[in-house]
Amino acid sequence: MRKKPRSGRHVPRAIRLCQVLSNDSRRRILIELADGPLNVSTIAKSTGMTTTNASANLGTLYDHDLVNVTVDGIQRFYGLTNLVTVRRTRGANEVMIRANDGSSLTLTTASKVKGVG
Repeated sequence: MRKKPRSGRHVPRAIRLCQVLSNDSRRRILIELADGPLNVSTIAKSTGMTTTNASANLGTLYDHDLVNVTVDGIQRFYGLTNLVTVRRTRGANEVMIRANDGSSLTLTTASKVKGVG
């Protein structure tokens, strides 16, 4: 597993999270993980990314405590941490990130949600 990054400590966490969540691929990964842990291959296939791209984005999400990793044999399964809540509604996805101080950041994106609508 990767070590947490040391650079950017002077940048407030809310700003770093906005930068992380501004990437559409990362938001799609978080939304895919709403149903439970998945391995990189499954995430890549369901989001239309290459496994390299999915893995890099998962690393960024892990570095910012948005996903966790469970190892089962040789496979790694990625899931949402308890800081992340994903809510799917008809035609929109809402990703909410909670901070330890009780504050939160909510991002709503309009898109077709599989299984809804």
